[in-house]
Parts: sequence; structure tokens; C-alpha cells
Amino acid sequence: MSLAEDRAARLLLRAAIEELVVEHSYLLDRGRFAELVELYTDDCEVTRPLPPFTSSANETIRGRAALREWYANPAAWPPTPRTMRHVMSNLRLAAAAEDRASGLSTWTGYRYEGEGISTALPMAVGDYEDEYRRAADGRWQIRRRKIVIAFLNQQLLEAAMNAAKS
Repeated sequence: MSLAEDRAARLLLRAAIEELVVEHSYLLDRGRFAELVELYTDDCEVTRPLPPFTSSANETIRGRAALREWYANPAAWPPTPRTMRHVMSNLRLAAAAEDRASGLSTWTGYRYEGEGISTALPMAVGDYEDEYRRAADGRWQIRRRKIVIAFLNQQLLEAAMNAAKS
């Protein structure tokens, strides 16, 4: 493969994965969970920190069906008026094979439980440590995701959790 072909292949991979990461955030922020889980492989694994997010306690959700159940759980995702935005940045990729890649992206999460406009302070900042797989139809999907929180505004989190309980 020539240098130009290699560069073109890397750019195509980056565009496809960036589109996947941005689409994931868009669907998550709008509560479109049925569509969101389709961005994952059938055998996906999602490791996430457990509330109150201040320890190293994690849980791993295995399989798209279990992920679908988790997003449908009102205890995890209460049906309250909510505005969320995940701002994605710093995507770093490494191709592992024609149909596999890994990546790390940084997210800044804003969340407000309620209606109207909220103060624009980030609730949390963290990383998604991902493994991607290309499906038979050519679409890239998330095979494995580890959610890591680097910074947490505990005061905003507590206010959001209390509002969700009301």
C-alpha cells in the first residue's frame, strides 16, 4: 500500500469512527436508546463506574440485549424532563485489522434535570476507551467501551439525582 493509500485509509477510518462516536452522543443526549443500542455489536461489553462515581467500583453490561434492558430501566434512566449534552473531543485511533480498531475519546458531560435552560457547567469529564468492529454490512460498531470519569462536579450530580427522585 502506498503512503497516499495508507493516509486515505486512515482518514476514512477516522471519519467513520468519528461519525459513530458523535451519533452515539446525539442519540444518548436525546434519550433515543433503542437506536443507540444498535450502534453496539451483539456481543458488546460496556464497563461503567457505579454511583456515586467516587470509587473504583464498576459494572460491566454484556451483550446488546442486556444493554437494551439497562437503558429501559427507569431506575437507571428516570423519565424526567432532562437535558444532556456530551461534547466529544480528542479522538485517538489505532487500526488493529481491516475490521477492528481501538480508540480513546474525551467527553464533557452537561446534564440538567428539569425544563428550560440551565447553567452551563460540566457535570463530568472523562474518556471512552473503545474497541470497534466493522459489521458485515460495512458499518462500524462499538464492541467494547469502558467509561472513565476524570473530573466530577459532585454538587451538580447530587442536584440532578435529587431532582430525578422528585
